[in-house]
Order: sequence, then structure tokens, then C-alpha cells
Amino acid sequence: IVYLGFSEVRNIALGLSIFGLFKSKNAMKGINQEVFWTHAIATATVTRMLALELDEEDTEVFFTAGLLHDIGRIAISSCFPKEWADILRVTKEEGCPLLIAERKVGLPHCLIGAWLAKNWGLPKIYERTIATHHLPVKHPKATRMGALVQLADYICHKIGMGLFSAPSIQRPVLIAYLGLTEGMVDELEEQLGELEGIATTITDVIGNVT
Repeated sequence: IVYLGFSEVRNIALGLSIFGLFKSKNAMKGINQEVFWTHAIATATVTRMLALELDEEDTEVFFTAGLLHDIGRIAISSCFPKEWADILRVTKEEGCPLLIAERKVGLPHCLIGAWLAKNWGLPKIYERTIATHHLPVKHPKATRMGALVQLADYICHKIGMGLFSAPSIQRPVLIAYLGLTEGMVDELEEQLGELEGIATTITDVIGNVT
């Protein structure tokens, strides 16, 4: 499988420049930044693979949406260090996904990330996707790209490339909503053996230029 092309590498550079705006010593404190970047790149790659499976057009947009899906977490950790520490504490004490802890503390990364995307003038599709990538597909504000990122995020957690425990999803409903089948998703998961090595290599390169 050819995981990345020129467009995707260019979009990683875009993501790097955006994430680089947060140079605070608190940025992602408590989470290994290599793990964060590896998850972001893996989610972007799986989102693109799902889009290809569905014959979506302009799959690099899907890649970028996957890459940026957790940008709100960098903002929270950089700008609200006390609340971020509370989020990590709740996650560890209760053994819950980061998303649940964020909601309990009152700073969900989806809304913070969408606000950033809007205020930075990023294309509307990224704002909507970041805002909706954890919504149930039956929610009136759910979006197709958000659902694809949600499934990709879940798959990455499942194969050991996530952040803490996996967020809960309605997998059968989500897969049906996207027009996929369980068999298609299982087959895709079997193709991801090389993904961790590729994502880690890219993350190492990023570490050398930041």
C-alpha cells in the first residue's frame, strides 16, 4: 500500500506549522508528543484509506481532517494547563477516555478545535469535521467526514496507536451509515501492519525539525 503521497506530506507540513503555534512548555504535558503525533498521522492515513475505499473525491482533504482532529487538545494543554491537569487526573483515576474527562471538566477538544479552525480561517470543512468527529451519526449535526474520522480514530486506538483508552462508538451503526461493511473494515485493519512504523518514522523526522 502506498500510504503517503506528495499532497499528504505537504499537509503534514501544514499540520506541523499549525501545531507549532503552541510552543508552551505545557503543550500536551502528560502525553508523549511522539505518541500524539503518531496518533494524528495514523488517524489521517486511515481516514484517507477509508475515503479511498468509498471512492470519495479529493482524499487529501480527508487526510488533513484526520491530521487536525485533535488540535483542540494542544490548545487546551497550552492555554488551560490547570484544566488539562484535571482532565488527565480524571482519565487516570476513572480509567475513562480523554473525551469523557474533557466533558466532565467542561473543555471538550472538539469544540475548542473547531473554534480555532474558524478563527484561523481554515476551510469550513475542517471546522465542521473537528466539531463533529465524536458525535453519534444520528445526531442532527453529524457529518460524513466527521464520521469517517471517528471510525479512523477508533481503529487507531484498537490497533494500539491511540491516546489512553478508546472512545466508545456505535460501530455497526457507524459502519452502516458510511456505506461500509464489517468485512471491509476488518480487511482494512489487516492492512495496517506497516502503519505504526511509517507514522513513527514521520514523527521522528518531525521531532528533528521542531
